[in-house]
Amino acid sequence: MLSKGTVRFFHSAKPLATSSYKLNKHATVANGFLSAIGNTPLVKLEKLSKETGRNIYGKAEWMNPGGSVKDRAALFYIEKAEEKGLIKPGGTITEGSAGNTGIGLAHICRAKGYKCVIYLPDSQSASKMETLRLLGAEVHAVPVVPFDHPENFNQRARRHAESMENAYWTNQFDNLESRQAHIETTGPEIWAQTQGKVDVFSCASGSGGTWAGVTRFLKDQNPQIKSFISEPPGASLYNYVKSGFKSTEIEGVQSFIEGAGQCRVTGNIAHDIHLVEDAFLIPDQDSVNMLYRLIDEEGLFVGGTSALNVCGAVEAAKRVPEGSTIVTILADSAHKYAQKLFSKSFLQDRGIRLFHTTRAARMSYTINKSAITTENGILSAVGNTPLVKLEKLSKETGRNIYGKAEWMNPGGSVKDRAALFFIEKAEERGHIKQGGTIVEGTAGNTGIGLAHICRAKGYKCVIYMPNTQSPAKMETLRLLGAEVHPVPVVPFDNPENFNHKARRHAESMENAYWTNQFDNLDNRQAHIESTGPEIWNQLNGKVDAFTCSSGSGGTWSGITRYLKTVNPKVKSYITEPPGSCLYSYVKTNGESLAREGGSFTEGVGQGRVTNNVAQDIKLADDSFLIPDQKSLNMVYKLIDEEGLFLGGTSGLNVAGAVEAALLLPEGSNVVTILADSAHKYASKIFSKKFLIEKNLYEDIPEHLKKYASLE
Repeated sequence: MLSKGTVRFFHSAKPLATSSYKLNKHATVANGFLSAIGNTPLVKLEKLSKETGRNIYGKAEWMNPGGSVKDRAALFYIEKAEEKGLIKPGGTITEGSAGNTGIGLAHICRAKGYKCVIYLPDSQSASKMETLRLLGAEVHAVPVVPFDHPENFNQRARRHAESMENAYWTNQFDNLESRQAHIETTGPEIWAQTQGKVDVFSCASGSGGTWAGVTRFLKDQNPQIKSFISEPPGASLYNYVKSGFKSTEIEGVQSFIEGAGQCRVTGNIAHDIHLVEDAFLIPDQDSVNMLYRLIDEEGLFVGGTSALNVCGAVEAAKRVPEGSTIVTILADSAHKYAQKLFSKSFLQDRGIRLFHTTRAARMSYTINKSAITTENGILSAVGNTPLVKLEKLSKETGRNIYGKAEWMNPGGSVKDRAALFFIEKAEERGHIKQGGTIVEGTAGNTGIGLAHICRAKGYKCVIYMPNTQSPAKMETLRLLGAEVHPVPVVPFDNPENFNHKARRHAESMENAYWTNQFDNLDNRQAHIESTGPEIWNQLNGKVDAFTCSSGSGGTWSGITRYLKTVNPKVKSYITEPPGSCLYSYVKTNGESLAREGGSFTEGVGQGRVTNNVAQDIKLADDSFLIPDQKSLNMVYKLIDEEGLFLGGTSGLNVAGAVEAALLLPEGSNVVTILADSAHKYASKIFSKKFLIEKNLYEDIPEHLKKYASLE
C-alpha cells in the first residue's frame, strides 16, 4: 500500500462512508507563490493500471501554482542565480522557452520584482503567448530554426541578456539547476509517496532536467529501478539511446506535441543518459488517442506531453512483472493547447485519425513527505491545497493574509470539492447508479468539477448555464464530454432559469440526478469536512478571521460553521459584489434582500439566500460590498506583486480579506479563498475593450494598466 494523507474526522463532521477525500494534516502553508511549488499528488491511473496489471501513477504537475512541472526548475534557476550573485533586485530574467518554463519564470519574476523576457518558437500555442504577456513578460515569438543557428530562440535569449546590465539568461536546456531541481524535489517526493516502492520511471525530455533529475535521485536510492525515455517523432534521443549513444539522427517528422523532443543532447541529459534502460518512440496518433482516453476514462484534462508520457508508461509496463509500480509525469493541463489538440481540422491536417471513442530545498521549496498519493485517481487528488501567504498585502496591512490555493485542485477550482461530495453522497444514498446522468445548473466551475468526476466514474454529465459565462468555461465543459446548454439569464423564480431547466432535465430521465448545488447541503458539508479542517490544521488553530464571497454559499457556510465550531471567537465575514442581496441581508439582520447593479465577476453574488447560506447566515459578523473596480484592481495587483494569476472572484475575496484585516488587531491571521485561476476569464478581465465598456479601465492604477493588454 502506498502512502496517503492521514484521515481525521472532527466532531462536527459526519464522514462519508466511502469518501474519496482524505484530509492531509500536513498540507502546505506557503510563503507566497514560491513556496506553493511542488508537493503535487501522485495520481493512480486506475483504468490503465487495471488494463496492464501494473500500477501506473502520474505526478500531477499541472497542480503546481503556475500550472506545470516547469515551475520547479524556474524557481531553482532564479534562486540559485540570486545565491551566486548573478542577478540583483530590479534585474531582468531572459529565457528561450516553448512556453511552460517561461510561464513559471514570469510568475516568479512578478513575485520577486524582476523583469521577464521570453523568446519562444512561433509554432507554440497562442494561449501560451497570451498567458506570458498577461503575466507581464516581454514576449518575442521567432521563426523555428535549428539550435546552432544564430536566430534560434535560445541564442536570441542569450544575446538579449548579454546586451544588458543586471540580466540573467536562465538557459534551461544546459543549466544544471534544472536537473538539480528534480534531484532535490520531484525525485524525493516520488520516493516518499511510494514509500520507496518504485520499479520504473519514464517521461519525455524537453530540456531534460525532469527525466535526468528524477532518474538520478531514484537510481541513487535503488539502482534496480528502471528508467526509460519516451520521445515524440522528430526527436534525436530515441536514436541516441538505441544506437548506444553514437547517433543523434532524427527519427520521423517533427511532432506537434509542444515542449518535448529535442534535436540534440542537452547539458541536463548528458550527465545521466547512461542510466537509461531504453527509449520509446511514441507516434503522435498514440499520444492523441491517449490524451482522449485520459479525459474519457480517468477524468484527466492534461496536455500532449502528459499523454505522450503515459503512452511511455504503458510501454514500460510491458517490460516489468505484474504488480510493478510505474511513475510518469503529468506535465500540464490541456487548456493551453485546446485550439490544437481538440481541433478536428488541425488534427486531420496532420494525418491524425479521429475514432468514434474520442471527444473533442534550502530555498523557497520545502519537501512535504506527506504529499498525497491517490489510489483513487483524480477523485482523491481533490483538496489538501496549500495555504498561500500574500506577502505584500500582509506587510501592507500589518496582518497575515492567507489565500487557500483552490485553483490548484485537479479540476482547477474550489468547486471540485462540492462536486465530489454531491456525487459520492448520491451514490451512498442510491440516488444514482452506474451509467446514469448527472445534471446541474452552474456558472461553470461546479460543472467543470462534475464533468471531471463524471468522466472518472463513468457517468454522463449535462450542464445548464447562463449564456453570459465565459466561452472558455463552456469550451472546457464540452471538451470534458459534458452536454452544455447555455440559456438566457432570468431570475431564479422564473421557470426558464438555468437551475430549473437542469432540474426538469433530470426529472425527465431514468437514473438521473440533479446535484442542485445552491440548496443541496452536501455542498456545505464538503467544506465542513475538508476545507475548514485543512485551514485549521495549516494555521495550527491560529485563525482570527475568515471571509469569502457566496455563490451557491457552500464554501462560506461550511468553512464558517467548522471554524466557529472549533473556536467561536473566529470572525467570519461575507464579501459580496454589486448585484448580490447578501450584503443588505446581513447589514439589516435579515430584513432586506435589496440589491443594486451587477458585476463582471462570475459565479458569485445571488439574488436570494440559498439553502446552504441559510444554515449559517447568523454566524456572519459583518458583510462587505466590494465594487468591481476594487476587485479588478486587486486581480492586477495580485499578478503584479504576488505573481498570482487569479480570477475575478479571487480578486473580490482578497479585497474582502483586506477589509477584514482592518477590523482586527495587528498580527491577526485572515484567511480567504483563491477560487480559481484567470485563464477562463482572460477574454474579459484582460480585455481593454471589455473594461472600457464596463467603465472599469480608467480607474485602474497607471502601473497596472499594462495587464489590460487584450483587444
